[in-house]
Amino acid sequence: MNYPIEFSLEDIIAQELPMTLALNESEGKTNQDLLDLFRFPQSQQSEMPFYVLRTDNAASIAEICEQTYDAMCWAIEWLAENREAVPNYYGADFCKKYPAFIDYAFWTYANNHEALYGRFDLALDPHTEQVTGIYEFNGDTPVMLFESTGLQHAFTQQVNAQTGHAYDEWNAYFPEAVEALDKVCRLSRTGQQSIGVALHADFVEDMATSETMFHLFDSHDKLYPMIDHINALDFDELWETSPFLLNEQEVSHLFVLQPWEEMVESAYDDIISRWQHWGEKVRFFEPAWRWLMSNKGIWALISDLLDTESEFREQYGHLPFLKSSLSSETFQQSGMDYVSKPLMGRLSNNITIIQQGETTYASDGMYKDEPLLFQEYCAPGQVEGRHNFIAGMWMAPIGQERAPLVMQAASLCIREFDQPVLNISNERFIPHLLRHE
Repeated sequence: MNYPIEFSLEDIIAQELPMTLALNESEGKTNQDLLDLFRFPQSQQSEMPFYVLRTDNAASIAEICEQTYDAMCWAIEWLAENREAVPNYYGADFCKKYPAFIDYAFWTYANNHEALYGRFDLALDPHTEQVTGIYEFNGDTPVMLFESTGLQHAFTQQVNAQTGHAYDEWNAYFPEAVEALDKVCRLSRTGQQSIGVALHADFVEDMATSETMFHLFDSHDKLYPMIDHINALDFDELWETSPFLLNEQEVSHLFVLQPWEEMVESAYDDIISRWQHWGEKVRFFEPAWRWLMSNKGIWALISDLLDTESEFREQYGHLPFLKSSLSSETFQQSGMDYVSKPLMGRLSNNITIIQQGETTYASDGMYKDEPLLFQEYCAPGQVEGRHNFIAGMWMAPIGQERAPLVMQAASLCIREFDQPVLNISNERFIPHLLRHE
């Protein structure tokens, strides 16, 4: 369904992303990447497409994501009791080279270092509006949060104002996350906290998401957030309270939109391997244990748990998991279509689709020598007359004093793309509306 919208790029940047603009210019870049980021809504103002779903189906999607998140936590707890299995699923060379990081990751899980966000990527049948497959969980570097929350809400309000309808939206990430900040940042025990948001300027999508998180922190009167380029982040172990400093200001919490494996590879000897000296003093968003969810090896582990652990199968066997393995043999012998993807791949790099024994698609990238996950192929959805799409669900922490690592499915998002596999250069945010039936 299409509706006209009002979209002023200048107002959006000035009101919502001024720091992204300033940092972009400080890097000597033009603003073309900012223009490209919002080119689609800018060009579709007369006829913006919306995906319209039934409210009860959106609730079903949310329930599946919450149960899947619980299943992933179950898998991590199984790994904590079977640590010898970690290299089998997560990359033997990496685990062998960086054992202190693996210890730190499990320590952050055991000590309830809470996460702030994360996004499931899902295949959705456009006719039944049901989840047909769970692709993966982006647990430490997901982007498009600003579009999925701020733009989504603005567009829904515009449609309702124009039409007189009372469309709803599945979009509660911000109020839920704000409510949970006291608990997530331990403010009841520690008082005011300083939070550093350290970002890379390589991708404007990263900058926009980092600034969105800065605004989340800034909404709380007991949080003192700072934002700057990752190069402004220093480490000085002699500082008594926190060894991490952003622009020479110590921080008790750090939001860094960078994959944990990259941080480990660049700072293992000097910082990560010495985590026992600073682990109690500073918390990361996202915490190190989220690497155990973001690494695609967890989907092979889940497939194995479904086969070998009756308790796990009874609780989670009804979920639409895609068969996954660290070997392609099962798929080749059965003739099943499948996909290969790097365990620690990002940005849809080095993904290969094999259908009827033939490669039908292969993306380039920087992970060609990395170990692979092999996963049952599940085609993206497609509405007649439109492009491929996948659904996403943003997870938010829960403010009440429940199990600290439980999360709720807070904001639904839709992304369209032209190729067989979505990537950051061809994806477009498409807003949704909920109808009550």
